[in-house]
Amino acid sequence: MLRGELYDIVSVESEGAITRARIHLRPESVIYKAHFEGMPITPGMCILSIASELSAKGSLTAAKDIRFLAPIEPGNVTELLYTMEETSPGKISVIVSAALGDSVFSKMNLSYE
Repeated sequence: MLRGELYDIVSVESEGAITRARIHLRPESVIYKAHFEGMPITPGMCILSIASELSAKGSLTAAKDIRFLAPIEPGNVTELLYTMEETSPGKISVIVSAALGDSVFSKMNLSYE
């Protein structure tokens, strides 16, 4: 689990099939010290893992159409908004964006069983 190590949950709101989770990144995380020293960015695998932790839908069985559109630098971006829409049972479309602003950092489609 990355919660408590890489990020903290600020708020979670659900409305129908859509859940929005606002998180605060922890720039002091050991993950940023290793990825990359002097110019830290949030690893793509961590972006995906956070989505899985926030959705709490079970075991991830497939991740498709993953697009990393811009780096998430902990010195510049401290809060993210994960918008997750259940498009059909066990399938979630995720958009990772800045909590404050219009920047979109990642998009992905995830399947769970």
